[in-house]
Amino acid sequence: MDKGFLPARPRSKLLKKPSPISMQELQGSLSSYFDDIPDPRVNRTKRHLLKDIAFRALIGGMTGNRE
Repeated sequence: MDKGFLPARPRSKLLKKPSPISMQELQGSLSSYFDDIPDPRVNRTKRHLLKDIAFRALIGGMTGNRE
């Protein structure tokens, strides 16, 4: 009867908690993700970086913020 089951493993070994990252690391990784987006706008009309606009639109859409 004991051949079909493995011994139970401690739950702590199954679910490893990810280590927290700093805010600078998070911003750096998100910023680098948007770096490859080509900006079709005319240079004289650029008041904000396209990656900043895209990031704020993404976060605003995820949080339901419409401003």
